[in-house]
Amino acid sequence: MGYFPAIVVHRVVDLVLPPQAAFELACAAEVFGVQQPGLPTLYQFEVCTEP
Repeated sequence: MGYFPAIVVHRVVDLVLPPQAAFELACAAEVFGVQQPGLPTLYQFEVCTEP
């Protein structure tokens, strides 16, 4: 496909605290968590909650 020189993977963490609407979490997951075939991975997406 193409050449992607020295790609830096950024870490994105979504902090989920009550009350949390699922829509906001889904938006962040859609933007940062979905990997497209043929494109480089630019973000490492994680979800964090309180114990």
